[in-house]
Amino acid sequence: MPGRLARMILHFKNQPDKTVAATVDTPDTGGFGLPLNDVKQSERYVEFGLKIAHASFKGTLNPEGTELAGQFRHEENSAPLTFRKK
Repeated sequence: MPGRLARMILHFKNQPDKTVAATVDTPDTGGFGLPLNDVKQSERYVEFGLKIAHASFKGTLNPEGTELAGQFRHEENSAPLTFRKK
């Protein structure tokens, strides 16, 4: 359904080898611990993929580290998306 909002909760964990292990929960659709792929961060720029859903995200972290705003792509659709730290 177009325009429907669903919660997405990101989990990032820095690894000893300087990589990041990341998952996403989508509680409104029953998805928990879904792996994020190709997680990259350079300064405040962050990007990741969600292969299981044919989706990706590219965005920028604010200076306080409390918001990650950017573009979420799902198949051929794209929409602005902001994640907020709780």
